Amino acid sequence: MSEEIIIKGEGDKTKKLWTGILISQCVLSPLNTRQESPDDAVEKLAERINRYGFEATRAVWAIKNNGKFEVFAGGLRLKAAEKAESKVSVLEHIGYTEDEIVALSDKDNEDDEYHTRVSPVEVWASYARLRDMGWTQERIADATGVERSTVSRRLKLHGELSDDVKESVRQELIDEGHVREVVELCVDAHLSTWLTTEEARQELIDKAIIQKRKSGGKSTKAVRKDVKAMQSLIDKVDGIYNSFQDVEKLYEFKDTKKGTTIEEKKYNARGEFLKELKKNEVRTQIDVAFYAKEIKEKISKSLREYKDFIDKKSSDADKETEKQEKMAIIRSKFLNTEGVGAIKNLEDKSVKLVFTDHPYGKGYQSNMRWMNEKKKKIEGDTEQEALKLVDGLLKEVKTKLMDDAHLLIFTDDKQLCNIRKLLVKNGYSFKGELIWVNEEHGTGDIEGSFAPQHKYVVHATQGRPIVSPRKPTVFQVVREHGASPELHPTEKPLFLLREIIESTTGKGELVIDPFAGIASTLVAAHELEREYWGCEIDKEYWEEGIARLEGLVTKDE
Repeated sequence: MSEEIIIKGEGDKTKKLWTGILISQCVLSPLNTRQESPDDAVEKLAERINRYGFEATRAVWAIKNNGKFEVFAGGLRLKAAEKAESKVSVLEHIGYTEDEIVALSDKDNEDDEYHTRVSPVEVWASYARLRDMGWTQERIADATGVERSTVSRRLKLHGELSDDVKESVRQELIDEGHVREVVELCVDAHLSTWLTTEEARQELIDKAIIQKRKSGGKSTKAVRKDVKAMQSLIDKVDGIYNSFQDVEKLYEFKDTKKGTTIEEKKYNARGEFLKELKKNEVRTQIDVAFYAKEIKEKISKSLREYKDFIDKKSSDADKETEKQEKMAIIRSKFLNTEGVGAIKNLEDKSVKLVFTDHPYGKGYQSNMRWMNEKKKKIEGDTEQEALKLVDGLLKEVKTKLMDDAHLLIFTDDKQLCNIRKLLVKNGYSFKGELIWVNEEHGTGDIEGSFAPQHKYVVHATQGRPIVSPRKPTVFQVVREHGASPELHPTEKPLFLLREIIESTTGKGELVIDPFAGIASTLVAAHELEREYWGCEIDKEYWEEGIARLEGLVTKDE
């Protein structure tokens, strides 16, 4: 038979001690932090209850709801009493808010004289239950006496960690500080053929557990270092993955009665790369580079064999085919697209020179009508857009430049200071300006300003590239079409471009121009036997540039 004793009153709050309460009259409250109790702890406490009975001084704490005692503190004692088939003592709390109940639950767990610590996993789960009951993170923090950031972090741990990792924490094989570092690691879904986020995290956890068994512990700093190394590996794989095209090409040779034919096949280089990493359980950057090289060599070998086959053909038809292939290569080097975004497809550390004439930010349009109608405005040529383009270019091209590389950017006096600031801001070394003086003055406001007869070329570097042969900073070069360019309003003389490219690059080195216009920079680079790559967003100018570049194929023949 149960008895009740009113033991304390605090205004509207009252506590009643009930003894001899049946287990069937009790349920576990969702506000109880401990929802799961270790079996060995339950067994140990059940034996104590069998020997001494359920101690009233260790009554479970509860609120009464619909005739049931909802136990919010003492879940371990409740389970042990159930195993011992014992009645329990209940300290009923009357007039307490949910927030006060949560705080009391945490306090009771901290003061538990049986020293059965609540697992951090249970704490994370309790925060998630409160959140699902509509509690805000601020409310949870106030009730449990922790920082809001702690609540946010623990909710993340509860939601993102696998059951295996949680079990390792529950068994105290690893602590919360370790998994807090590990949960920051993520693997993009497109790399899952090789490694998933869950697999990567589990590997780091296993490594920490092994180290703990060997030496008694592993510092959070050491785990953080492991996470950083793993993330670096993931980034390396992702970079190589993205360096491959969506679909690469392989060429298959077949001997027939009519001769050797070539069949072009689609090759999923990205998928094959990840499969090799998975099959060989790759976890080092050296091995990643090795398998990437194998894939690239396979593609390169196929392309070389294909080119060798084409080169052996001597008929006019074969020569025309070869010519068309060269045209295709030109089109792969000069793209009708936005230039800054396309730079990401270049190989890292491949560019020797960025040489470009970006929009100056003044809505450029010639006012001269002496021979022709005004040229159309250059797309994207406002001050804000121009500076944004240059800033984006300097950021995007950073990793694509060789360790020692040049940047040369045409600009005017109005944007000169802004360009210099952007270069310094993005970590480049400002070297000075080149000045192009031409005999024919430029266009602009023909009534309200002096006629401009020079342009600036800002020179900056990454690393310490040389300038050879060294030339003066002032270039006096006439416009090829006078003050009224035929194809583009800001067309630059090929002679000027060749002079500068010759001093900043060597044969075979890559010159890029993401705002290539009619491809003058690319033409100059080709004539100096440099590799080139560029983009032009305006289709009309791009078509003019393509025509100029394709004309080089016929000229070279």
